[in-house]
Amino acid sequence: WVQGEYPDVDVDFNPVVRDYLKNVWAPKTFGEMNVCAIGNYTTFGIKSSLIDMARVYGLDRNEILSLTTKIGLKDEDGKALTWDKALESYPDLKKYCDENSQASGEYPSFKDAARRLLNRNRGMGMHAGGLIIASQRIDNLVPLVKGKDGVPVSAFVEGLHGTDLGPLGLIKFDMLVITNLVQISKACKLIK
Repeated sequence: WVQGEYPDVDVDFNPVVRDYLKNVWAPKTFGEMNVCAIGNYTTFGIKSSLIDMARVYGLDRNEILSLTTKIGLKDEDGKALTWDKALESYPDLKKYCDENSQASGEYPSFKDAARRLLNRNRGMGMHAGGLIIASQRIDNLVPLVKGKDGVPVSAFVEGLHGTDLGPLGLIKFDMLVITNLVQISKACKLIK
C-alpha cells in the first residue's frame, strides 16, 4: 500500500460475538475514549432529491411519489442511473420537470434545485461493523458525534463516501456479520 494509506482490517463474526467485541471487549480493553464507531453519510439520489425539492417548492407529494416509484436505480445498460438518463428514460418525469421549470426570482427552478442536490450529503449514520481503535483519545484525532444510545461516532468517514481516517493514520476495523457462521455453529452443535 502507499505510505499513509492503511488497509482495512475485515474479519467475519457471528452477530453475537461481533456485538460483544464492538460494544464490550474493545472499549474495556483499549479504553472507552480510545474506541469509536465509524460514521457514514447518506447522499441524495435522484428520487430523494426530487421528493425533497417537491416538498420545498410546495408541489403535490402524491404526484411526485407516483413518478419516483417508477424510477429504477440503473439504466438499461446496468449502469447507475444519471439525471439526464432518468429524464430520457422516464417521459412522465421529464414532462413533470418541464412543467415545473419556472425559476422564481432568485430561486432556481424545481428541476435545477433537485439536480443540484444530487450526491450531496443528506444525513449521517453509523457504519454497522466499523470501529476505530487508537492508542490515544479518539476525540484528540477526529471530531465525534453522538450516535444511537449516545455511542461516540466519528464525524469523519472511511469507505465509499470518503477516506478521511486513513490519512490520519487510523485503521478501520470492519467487524462483519456473516449469518452463515450462525448456521455453521448450529450444525457443529447438532453434530456433537
